[in-house]
Formats: sequence, structure tokens, C-alpha cells
Amino acid sequence: MNDIHRHRPENRVSVDVLRRQRLLSSLNDSALSGIAAHVRTRQYKRRDLVINRGAPGAALMFLLSGRLQQVALNEDGREVGLGFIEPGEYFGLLSIIDGHPQTVSIIAVTDVLVGFLDREHAERFLLRSAEVTYLLLCQLCESIRQGFDDRSMLGVTSSRARICAVLASMLTVSRDGIVAIEKPPSQRAIAITANVSRETVSRALNFLVENQIVRKDRGRLLVLDERALHRAARGDVSFTAEPQYC
Repeated sequence: MNDIHRHRPENRVSVDVLRRQRLLSSLNDSALSGIAAHVRTRQYKRRDLVINRGAPGAALMFLLSGRLQQVALNEDGREVGLGFIEPGEYFGLLSIIDGHPQTVSIIAVTDVLVGFLDREHAERFLLRSAEVTYLLLCQLCESIRQGFDDRSMLGVTSSRARICAVLASMLTVSRDGIVAIEKPPSQRAIAITANVSRETVSRALNFLVENQIVRKDRGRLLVLDERALHRAARGDVSFTAEPQYC
């Protein structure tokens, strides 16, 4: 496994790539060029460790491609998933602001490309920008709400309902109205997040396919019945072998 303290990022990133980052989307080309001069990128393989819990906050990080997962260890030493990080999202900001160590570990669910902006330049370019500060507040509110949703999910007694809740949280809608989960995470990653076994994930996915709630389609999951998926996520349905939906 790798982490940012053993492997310094080296490659640079373009302004066009930075413009696609949510935190930087309001900045003009001049500001983005200034940031790009100090961002370095690094590739990680699937299952590599990107951040280790307790490590110093040395940089603000941007996920440029791939998918990451935040994880912690429970009392039994098992990994517990705390949510996914998708392209265009950032992480490591809390340690930049308050100077405390990283609060969670972050692993690569797929091969990923990560951009690093060191603490000095993160403070100089971002924390002094009114536009970025406003975005930070908005995204902080979003993170708090997501945290409440995650806790509510873990309070659901049905393990399969928790799996459906994980899937429902990853839905996207294309311009032509197609609801899907693009590049769904592995069964192991879903299991960690829902706090279930991988076998339980496999059975739940089979149920969703057999009941025509989702369909596998060239590396993605097409959602055929979004309402049914949300009902299953709330624990409002029984997971039986026979179709339950009209």
C-alpha cells in the first residue's frame, strides 16, 4: 500500500482539469492557472492507501478520476465504510483548516488519479477567496446532511435495505432521463459501507436484478424502478424470491 507521505506526487495538472473540480468551479482562468502551477498528481492502484488515519494534513487533495472510499476500523478491527469520494470532489480539507491529523483512512476503490495542493498554497489560493469560502460552507452543509443520512442508514435493521440505501445514494440521471449507477463499486466496497458480508451484497443484487429493479449494462447498473429501489432502501419491502413490484 502507498500513502502520500511515502510517495510525493510529481506530475502537473492542467487548468481544464481543475475547472471540473467542484471547489474550483467559480474561479477564473487566472486563479486556476495560479493553482495549477502548484498542484501535483499521483496515480494509485486499486486497494492502495491514499490517506492513513492519524497522518498529518500535508495537502488538500482532489480526485481527478476513479473512486475512493473513506474507511475506519470498528472495535473488532473490521473496516467500516464511511462513504465514497467521486471525481470532482476534494478531501483532506479539515486538516488544512484546523491542523489536526487526518480523521479517516482513504483507500482507492478503483485505479485513481489524485491531485495534491500543499497546505501553504491551499491556504493562499483557496481560503482567502470569498467564492471558494461560500462553496466550502455549502459543501460542508451537504457533508453534514450526508453524515446524518449515513447514520440513519446504519440504524436500519435490514442488511439488504442498507445495501439498497448505499446504491440509492449513488444514482445519477443523464440528460435523456436515464437513471443509473455509473461504474458501481465492487461488492466488497458496498459491503464495507453497509456493514454486511459480501455474500449478502451478492444476494441483494441478484434480488434487484430478478425483480427488474436494476439491470447490469456494460459496466453500470441501470435503475429500471427507482421508486422500488428507494422503498427497499427504507426497509419498506420484503426481500423474497418472487417479484414484489408492479
